Amino acid sequence: MTNRERIFKEFIEANELKTRTRDSYKVSYNYYDDMDKNLLQSTQSEIINFVADIKNKSNNTKAMILNIAIQIRKQNKRGTDRIFNEKGKYTGLFKEEKESDNNKKLDTLPSANQLILHENKLYRDKDWKGFIIVSLLRLLSARNMDLNIGIIAPTRSKRKMKEDDKNNYLILRKNDISIVRGNYKTKEKYGIKKDQLRSRKLQTAVKNLLAERDVELSTEPVWLLSESGRKLKPDSIQKAIRKHTYKNLGEGDYNKIFVSQFAEVKDMKGLKKISDMRGTSLQVLLDSYHLEMPQNI
Repeated sequence: MTNRERIFKEFIEANELKTRTRDSYKVSYNYYDDMDKNLLQSTQSEIINFVADIKNKSNNTKAMILNIAIQIRKQNKRGTDRIFNEKGKYTGLFKEEKESDNNKKLDTLPSANQLILHENKLYRDKDWKGFIIVSLLRLLSARNMDLNIGIIAPTRSKRKMKEDDKNNYLILRKNDISIVRGNYKTKEKYGIKKDQLRSRKLQTAVKNLLAERDVELSTEPVWLLSESGRKLKPDSIQKAIRKHTYKNLGEGDYNKIFVSQFAEVKDMKGLKKISDMRGTSLQVLLDSYHLEMPQNI
């Protein structure tokens, strides 16, 4: 084991970190492989200059690279004040870029009403797969991975999902649709999510999709995004979803539009529902997704 590997291993072992955080730290730490000395031997100036010279990386990425240096040096009682200030500069630049990007989106993003009109058109056109996808984007405030979902028979709902189940399920029931998510971005914080959706149109669309594919419901999933019978790989999900959204918008833009709509009229109940469905805090919604869109857009 090299000195660099040992430093990171000791840092990980000394801290209780979630899997996602640990993986993120590892990615950031790997950038220092090309530095002449390790993080504990280097001066703060050397670390700052090294990160500044990394090509084609965003200000946010550079802030994250500096952050792992701060964490490791603090644990080993090395100075961090100058690195901390430099990280703050990158974070500030990233926020400015994000605000500028949001301002540009104000001129280009459609209204919530346009998204719903598109959703209704998919239903009228009997595009059942497309309708289900955009309906779930709206009703669940879903991320891409949430929609890599398997449709299963109601009997499955009587069995509890195991904590290590990394699948998402849509259960077609008599009076509603049950959505069970075992794989979504914030699962480690919020656990398995179970939601009931009451929508006759959605129930009809699911039934028609199954008839269209000529499949019977069982305990084996019928995968929504794939017609091959196999669950889609993560790198194929985004493309499969955007094929059906309004003007090929991504899930992030969908969420921004609906969050901004509720925020403009100060509908805290609506915002709280999005927060609960998506599995994120109200503060994150308002900081990351509220565009302050004019109501006449």
